Amino acid sequence: MHGKLLRCAASTTVFRVACFARLKFYSRVPLKSLQVLVFFYFYVYCDKFVFFRRFRINSSKIWDITPLVSTDFPLWPQSTPLQRHVHCDLNLGDAVTSSSMTATVHLGAHADAPSHYAKEGRTIEECSLHHYLGQCQVIRPKVKPGEAITKHNISQSILASRVLFATSTFDYTAPFSENFASFEPEYFEYLAQNNVITIGIDGPSVDLFQNHELPCHHLAYKYDIALLENLDLDQVPEGLYELIALPLKIKGFDASPVRAILRSTNN
Repeated sequence: MHGKLLRCAASTTVFRVACFARLKFYSRVPLKSLQVLVFFYFYVYCDKFVFFRRFRINSSKIWDITPLVSTDFPLWPQSTPLQRHVHCDLNLGDAVTSSSMTATVHLGAHADAPSHYAKEGRTIEECSLHHYLGQCQVIRPKVKPGEAITKHNISQSILASRVLFATSTFDYTAPFSENFASFEPEYFEYLAQNNVITIGIDGPSVDLFQNHELPCHHLAYKYDIALLENLDLDQVPEGLYELIALPLKIKGFDASPVRAILRSTNN
């Protein structure tokens, strides 16, 4: 009912403004044409009008950048795989179906907490949500599996404070592979020095597999950069988006799964 009232109020507003404009300024312009122009004006410029703001949001395209997680999802070596434990089952005559799960918190698309790579680092519930919500940029570096992302294989300028890198070098439907692309520490620090607050990648780590000292993780701690790993960016074109990838508020943990999405910004 509330939505119908909003639509009715918006239609009435558009009609009245169009009638006024035709009466005062544009007597030769058809009323229908003026209504279209008024609607377009409200849609583009008038965020104070609730209906038009909702219309703009509802017309935005959404990209789901969270890979499907299952019991055979490719995990970092020695990680705990996903398992489901069913305690009540409707099919067995119980009143409800209820289950629990065991798994690494670095499961699927996830946010690393600083406590994952620094003794004094914050745990996941202490991390600012600002890092995981807001304008972001998707960049496709020209890299092959196992290669480092550097300034030399990036052609785009950094346009947002949250940047996601689509390398297409890790297959979430295959067994775990060590041969994924990730960051050269010098380029990671370059991002930090250019006011980037969140870095995401479509692979299991922001460090190359053989980089056991985890230099990029430690740079993330030094510059207070949030990390998103195991994103699925295969279908996302380069450009600017709104990122929504909120971690769970679970006390004391070093990471959290996220349901990460991108929404077009209509820019």
